[in-house]
Amino acid sequence: MTLLAVAAAIFERARTLTAPPRHWLMATLAAEAARWSLWLAVGFGAGIAVYFALPREPPPWLGATIAVAAVGTATLARRQLALAASGIALASAALGFTAAQAHTALADAPRLGRPLGPVAIEGRIVELSTLEVGVSLVLDRVRIGGLAAAVTPARVRIVAKTRRDPVAVGDRVETRAMLRPPSPPLFPGGFDFARKAYFDRIGANGYAIAPIRRAAAGAEPARIDIFLNRLRQRINEAIDAALPPGVAAIAKALMTGDRAAIPESDVAAMRDSGLAHLLAISGINVSFMAGIVFFIVRAGLALVPSLALRYPIKKIAAAAGFLAAAAYVAITGLTVPTQRAFLMMSAVFLAIVVERSVLSMRLAAWAAIAVLAVSPIALMGPSFQLSFAAVVALIAAYERWRESWGVARQRRGWFGRAFLYVAGVAATTLVAGFATAPFAIYHFNRFAAYGLAANLLAIPLTGAVMMPAIAAAYVLLVFGFADPALAVLGWGIEAMLWVARTVAAWPGAALLVPAMPSAGLAGAALGLIWLCLWQQPWRWAGLGAVAGGLLAIGITPGPDLLVDAEGTVVAVRNAEGALLVSEPRERWMTQLWLRANAQSAAAPWPAAGESADRRLRCDAQGCLYRVRGRTIAWLRDPRALAEDCRAADVVIAAFFVGRRCGAATVIDRRTLAAGGGHAIRVERDGTIRIDSVAAARGARPWAVASRALREDRSTTAGGRCEGNACTPRSSLSSPPAAMPLAPPALPAVP
Repeated sequence: MTLLAVAAAIFERARTLTAPPRHWLMATLAAEAARWSLWLAVGFGAGIAVYFALPREPPPWLGATIAVAAVGTATLARRQLALAASGIALASAALGFTAAQAHTALADAPRLGRPLGPVAIEGRIVELSTLEVGVSLVLDRVRIGGLAAAVTPARVRIVAKTRRDPVAVGDRVETRAMLRPPSPPLFPGGFDFARKAYFDRIGANGYAIAPIRRAAAGAEPARIDIFLNRLRQRINEAIDAALPPGVAAIAKALMTGDRAAIPESDVAAMRDSGLAHLLAISGINVSFMAGIVFFIVRAGLALVPSLALRYPIKKIAAAAGFLAAAAYVAITGLTVPTQRAFLMMSAVFLAIVVERSVLSMRLAAWAAIAVLAVSPIALMGPSFQLSFAAVVALIAAYERWRESWGVARQRRGWFGRAFLYVAGVAATTLVAGFATAPFAIYHFNRFAAYGLAANLLAIPLTGAVMMPAIAAAYVLLVFGFADPALAVLGWGIEAMLWVARTVAAWPGAALLVPAMPSAGLAGAALGLIWLCLWQQPWRWAGLGAVAGGLLAIGITPGPDLLVDAEGTVVAVRNAEGALLVSEPRERWMTQLWLRANAQSAAAPWPAAGESADRRLRCDAQGCLYRVRGRTIAWLRDPRALAEDCRAADVVIAAFFVGRRCGAATVIDRRTLAAGGGHAIRVERDGTIRIDSVAAARGARPWAVASRALREDRSTTAGGRCEGNACTPRSSLSSPPAAMPLAPPALPAVP
């Protein structure tokens, strides 16, 4: 009895001491009641993030079961606010989890298990992009010589240097090609190209070794995507005929969404100056297009008194702006930023038609749910993250400044309003730059230091010259004389490129940043969401989370050694933290390694002898790398095996080692084939930590062979399919020097 009395006294005392914080918390939550619903979108996205973070594929019933249980709990406990709110939050996360599971199941399609070719391939062109050299084709309805239909990929991407016949989207073509499976990450934690290909239903990449020819075509059903891709190709051909190549490439990016032919130098200038978002069709492009049409139609109707007095010209202009935005989004492709921008623009125009106000932050939340419900994988890509981070931050700032900004505009003349416009562009750039910085650092390892200056010049140019020219070009293309509008667009693009190149040339324009850990990005994202969605003073706590996420970059050590999936290329860290690469030539893989370490070029690799810090010693047979009392051997020649196995803690070899080595850890050809690229870190206490691509990816559908391929045992023209692999008749040879076969470039910053 005494113990119960003491426990009751302690509990009561605790309630007394915690009463003020609890009362403050309840009062703050009550004041934020209008914002509670916004967190449904956050919960939906969190459920998707949890699904993709799992190391193994969960049972197919898991998400739906949790959702039903959570909804039932919220319903039964509807009179208990805390329990009901918890049930609703869990239900929103479970629905996101379920959407991701369903999307993954629907995207499953056969994929190659090993390189294959040379092999005859035939298919219908569904996408066609012009590269700096050659073309890139995506084929569906594919037939591969000797490969059974059950294991034939649904789509194949092929790069071709030349084509024998003029081909267009919708044509059925044939060629001979070298094929390979979509590329896994090039280092643990790197971008997963195979996952992106999985959700695009692309089961193989390759390059043509023979001319592309039209094949005999049967009856093909009409499809809207084929029609739109043909339209894009015709617009691209008109642009190529009217503008010089470099300018035409950017014009195609702005008018059809095709960025494949933009020279790398121009991409780098736009990226380093902070203008890369103008190359990706995003909110600013859609808004300009819809706004231009809205104001032109409204002004034109207002000039006719009989129409202006009899008809609701503002609503008619809103309908015209909506149709213009829809057409522009359809032509440029339904990317994540355009989906978000179109949904929000549609709601704005609908509000004009029904004469209602728009709750902008709520609109952004529902737009996010709509985009993620259709394509949950979008959450994991830079387009969604950058686009919604920018728009949510801008809406939060607009909510904060709207009244004072409106009063300031009313009290100023034309000069003052011009100044406010410039100030608005500057404020928009600063807010969007702050919001997108963690995501740009995570995905691209760089930060544009002078983005404010570049955007102050380029955004007015985009709105006043380039987008009106694009709108006029679309109209004039119907009549076949769009050259005048395209010429104006070309002048605008040349001016924008001048701004980009000038700003990118300033000292320190692009700050390289080491790789940010996923936990750091999660913390920064949650901090940004907290800062933008709440309105009470406690929202400023989000700044601490954003800062903590960014600080994670500096306190998370990178690997001491990286090795590729074949064991033929390694990178080691010197005493100053820079990476030395055994083959530092221009290779996609080594570029990604260096970028993750915030390096533009590799430190010198000693061809023979020792490195300057004496950590690395090499000879013709291999290299020894010593760090923190541990030795790692990288073997080039099997004759060094006996000696290095005695001296090293870890042995890395591109050949089979088997049981001939007494080292504590052996990473040989078999290990690399199963695990992919490896990263090794030696801790301060000498502990060796080894990560592999396979361990980081987990047992997920995009990381293993498809079911049809696992079950098939048919022969192929290149060899025999067994299990999840097809052994080719001849090994995959190196692609021509003029046609490098690299994984697709990461999306431009929207």
